[in-house]
Amino acid sequence: MTNVLDLSHPSHECWVCSGGSQPEADDPLADPSFSVIDSQIILSNAIFSQCPALLKSHGITHIVNVSRDCPQPFEQIPYSPDAACPIYLRVSLDDRPKEDLKPHIYPVITFIEDALRDPSARVLIHCVAGISRSVSILTAFFMYKRSLSAFEAFDLVHSLRYCAFPNAGFLNQLLCLEGYCHDYGVGPQPIRLM
Repeated sequence: MTNVLDLSHPSHECWVCSGGSQPEADDPLADPSFSVIDSQIILSNAIFSQCPALLKSHGITHIVNVSRDCPQPFEQIPYSPDAACPIYLRVSLDDRPKEDLKPHIYPVITFIEDALRDPSARVLIHCVAGISRSVSILTAFFMYKRSLSAFEAFDLVHSLRYCAFPNAGFLNQLLCLEGYCHDYGVGPQPIRLM
């Protein structure tokens, strides 16, 4: 049994690629497939990440794919500044409480920071549903980058993505990360966890 999202199924198409109608523009939370976190970061599900029209219209230059199985359809195309082909970082995690976030946090922070040095860059962070794994990774990034507690960082993400709901294991690891940051005075500098 596999947990891979079948993106070929018609119900798994984005509204742009399928020619459907756009969700209500008045409500920024009306389209649960993605959430604009700030001017350079978008959080989404896998469907959004597979739609070239959405990636292009939102200026996505970098993608953090927080899954083992979600396809990266554009990674085979060599990146160039003229091309609309994003640079990928895959974070191979399943959405299970026993999965270990720690070895992935520093590489993700480095990848996102490197991308955001270019003011025109835009980073998409996604998993299958855009609810647990990607939210946990973004929460860790905000804890580091903005020196926030786990709860403050999660509240920030949740205020911008109402469906954010990391699994209990990930939340516990974020609390441990907070303790590590506090104990070792880690703020906006590289976090190296064992």
